[in-house]
Amino acid sequence: MLEWSLKIIRAENGFILESQGEIDQGLETNRTVIEEQDEDELRMYQELLHEVLEYFGYYGSKHDGERLMIQRVKQDE
Repeated sequence: MLEWSLKIIRAENGFILESQGEIDQGLETNRTVIEEQDEDELRMYQELLHEVLEYFGYYGSKHDGERLMIQRVKQDE
């Protein structure tokens, strides 16, 4: 039975996502780095949430009848 796990580690300049994947003879650790971008702080958090959705298979396609989205909303000043 495959167990899913995703570990999110806060780093000095972003996040590291660690997950386990099955290979022929056991498990393999996969790492994804999401770096902070000075000019756009929210971008890092968007990328983090996209990676989480994609890992668990909920990101979907624009052709799906229903899907989750991460949307930025700019407030009128």
